[in-house]
Amino acid sequence: MWWLVPQPLGCCREWCPKIWSWCVYNAPPGFTPVSLGASPDHVCRMFSIPFLEAELATYHAIAAVGQAVVALLKTARSVPELGSTEVKLFHARDFQKGLEEGVSVYLYRVTVSGARRNLAPTQSPTGKPYRQPLPVDLYYLLTPWAKTAEMQHLILGWSMRTIEDSPSFPSGLLNSYVPGSFRSEEGVDLIHDTVSVQDMSYIWEAGKPNIQVSVAYVARVVSIESRVEQPEQGPPVQTRVFQPVVG
Repeated sequence: MWWLVPQPLGCCREWCPKIWSWCVYNAPPGFTPVSLGASPDHVCRMFSIPFLEAELATYHAIAAVGQAVVALLKTARSVPELGSTEVKLFHARDFQKGLEEGVSVYLYRVTVSGARRNLAPTQSPTGKPYRQPLPVDLYYLLTPWAKTAEMQHLILGWSMRTIEDSPSFPSGLLNSYVPGSFRSEEGVDLIHDTVSVQDMSYIWEAGKPNIQVSVAYVARVVSIESRVEQPEQGPPVQTRVFQPVVG
């Protein structure tokens, strides 16, 4: 996503000073954007757009959260009896086969968050405001799989304890598999969600007849930033003039 090459090859400073200063500030150590003799327009397309995508929680955010949940559980497999436990993102069709032993993470619902609907717009490196972010809540179903009920219960308890110990996902974890999806100050909270028996039966329609004990969580609030700049507003109204309609 960074469109970078090692520093000795040159830079785009002579073509686009504004983009140059912003790219250098956000570049990883030892890397810098380069022009390679390209025209000014080509430099801006190559380097300003990818950097803007990496600086904002764009549409990559949903994918990043799901993979962060998987990464958290994989990292916590330090218990000897859980060393071979598989952790996998699931599609609806995967429930027909399941796992030999492990935990599946299934995104079954997405809603627009009403709690933070009016988020302040972010700004581009040039200072222009983007359209307002779209805050969404992501609903996940975690399902343990094993050959015996005892092992399945063990995996369930371990996965719930792991998430309870680390319910807040910082940007470092969120960006571990989808780099640049979240800004450094952003984060997501993963909270237990109580689902009624009836609603759970609806969710498991995709998994019949292989229904398993499961636990639900909601990730709040995932902010999906826009890349579209707000249209420029005219000056505020100073005076209103009303004219009567004659006739």
